[in-house]
Amino acid sequence: FENNVSIFFDNLKFVPDYLNSLEVSLINKYREKQGEISSNSSDISRNIADLESEVSMKASAFAETKNASIRATLEAQVDELEIRIKSARKERTRIEVTEDDISTFIKDVKYLMEHPGKIILNQENPQAKESLLGLFFEELPTYNDIVNGTPKLTWIFELFKPNQTQESQTA
Repeated sequence: FENNVSIFFDNLKFVPDYLNSLEVSLINKYREKQGEISSNSSDISRNIADLESEVSMKASAFAETKNASIRATLEAQVDELEIRIKSARKERTRIEVTEDDISTFIKDVKYLMEHPGKIILNQENPQAKESLLGLFFEELPTYNDIVNGTPKLTWIFELFKPNQTQESQTA
């Protein structure tokens, strides 16, 4: 059973033309969204600058006052502003997508597509394994589907038999 499943997944290959199309689509989508991402990131950066300016003003007021209750209030306000600054920086980092991020994503996708058997068979988390199987199959195959080579694969994958030639695949 395990040998048949292993052989099946070793013969599961992606259709190479689709990967090139996927890469071009991702880069095009990135270019479309790049302006929006930059605008949002810029807005967050302005917000951070405003918050830092406010921190600076409160720090100056803190240094000038001798009243303990006012100093405590200013200190609490500065702490709150620091939390808001840290949160805004995290948000800015979260929304920013670079071409390097796209390249890394494409590299990971290529690895996943080139080694489906290794990835699926070595995945120990049942939920992750089920999600991965959903990438390769329109519906989960039965053992008979695997043995007969008749599973319902997603459009980007096909079964490759080592003795197939280009002409036999077209026939």
